[in-house]
Amino acid sequence: MKLEFTASAQRDRKRLKKHQRQFDDAFIGFVAAAEAFRNSGTPFPGKFRVKAVEAARGVFEFTWSFAGPDGRATFEWDVVVDRGTKPPTREPLLRIRRIGDHGVFANP
Repeated sequence: MKLEFTASAQRDRKRLKKHQRQFDDAFIGFVAAAEAFRNSGTPFPGKFRVKAVEAARGVFEFTWSFAGPDGRATFEWDVVVDRGTKPPTREPLLRIRRIGDHGVFANP
């Protein structure tokens, strides 16, 4: 599975400052859970509270902190196609769109 951060997510992560490590630590577990989900359908652990974002079709959210700060991130699934191979190969892509608090839902 490939991983990609949008420009917005990259800026958001830099703004976390003192909470950046907290996000990074949670993110490692989230990526492992996302790989298990894509590979075998294993449900995400409840601690991540993964669910669809109501106002944005195809966009999902996960919680990386419940308090101090209220940490949320949005993501979407996509596929990367390598047309340089015969036949072309397809690989799942996890795209992180936004990182922060509930404010990420204004433009998920």
